[in-house]
Amino acid sequence: MTENAESWTLGITLEHGPHRTRANAMLHTPEGHEFCGIGLAAAASPRVGDYLAIGRALSDLTQELVEAVAVDVETAATSEQGRGPLEQDAALRPGHDRERPARALRALPKVAQSALRDTLG
Repeated sequence: MTENAESWTLGITLEHGPHRTRANAMLHTPEGHEFCGIGLAAAASPRVGDYLAIGRALSDLTQELVEAVAVDVETAATSEQGRGPLEQDAALRPGHDRERPARALRALPKVAQSALRDTLG
């Protein structure tokens, strides 16, 4: 083990509805940044729905991290200071793209958009 070890915390919560399971995967960094992934699955059986929702939430979380790194690398490459947005804008950018949920919703077919809005309120 190295002397520079850091601890990142991953928490997963499950919400069970009558027809679906929702998983939230929240990753907290030592610097105070948060990354969130969301996964939904039909509640066919409790275990299968849980596993699938968690897998989808972790996949979404992975995409959040990859997007943050891409932005950070791109900014560092063009920045005179060589620091990315995670270091420059900690107060304004807590670790995830606030517009991503809206973009993701627009990418869904219209029927799915309507169902998701009805489900989430």
